Amino acid sequence: MSSSRKRHTAEEIREDLREFFENSDHWAYQYGDPTPECGPGVPYHRKQIEVIFEEEYDHWDVNNQVDNLIHEGFLRLIKGDIAQFVLRRDIRYYRNNIKKRIKLINTYSDDIITKALGKQAEHLSEIMFLLNGFIIADRNTNKYKGKV
Repeated sequence: MSSSRKRHTAEEIREDLREFFENSDHWAYQYGDPTPECGPGVPYHRKQIEVIFEEEYDHWDVNNQVDNLIHEGFLRLIKGDIAQFVLRRDIRYYRNNIKKRIKLINTYSDDIITKALGKQAEHLSEIMFLLNGFIIADRNTNKYKGKV
């Protein structure tokens, strides 16, 4: 947590999350109007909620308050094979939306995509190190100057 981040109480975080799932004017929707794929009435991947709120709150605090909202009965937890989703308890039609999200997760989890992203991250890191005066001594090793 950055030292400039304001500490919030559990109640403040829980109420902000509740508002997110009820109010299409919530600050988290600042980048556009809610759509059928994104808004108060749709399911969200649990990690998505943490990322949406990460500028404001710590991940574990958000996760704990999502758990509390599930326990209170405000949110429903849908467990899938590859992901867990949360949505308001009163939402009835959500299965197609979850299927679309699982398809998207599977697409971006494909080995071809993840390997390409990993290679790109390696290249960007290498460039950053070189631009900052570091020398790349070796690759794919756990030894340096004879020490393991």
